[in-house]
Amino acid sequence: MALVGIGDMNENSYMVKLGWFTPHEIIDASLNQGVIGDIVGYDFFNAQGQHVDTVMNDRVIGLSIDELRKIPCMIAIAAENTKALAMLGALRTGAIDIIATSALNVRTILNMSQ
Repeated sequence: MALVGIGDMNENSYMVKLGWFTPHEIIDASLNQGVIGDIVGYDFFNAQGQHVDTVMNDRVIGLSIDELRKIPCMIAIAAENTKALAMLGALRTGAIDIIATSALNVRTILNMSQ
């Protein structure tokens, strides 16, 4: 079992505040590469749930989406209402078994997926 967080591509994110990435790198990955989110701050993905290789991947250590899929029970947490698209992409990776979020986010995800 693993408990993971889902991140969105926001130039004011915690990873930017920590200095791991610059706002420019986040914006570039989002606009030019289609990145919408990450799982555990490591593996970046697009709206279809496919891995996207970015310059940021070389600066973090973690499990890839393929490795996460091998874990029997993957629980993801995301609370902010700005993360609905990232949550949808994370669900589409096939790595997430359970997602913990708000009812509003669930409704938004369901509406986006139709």
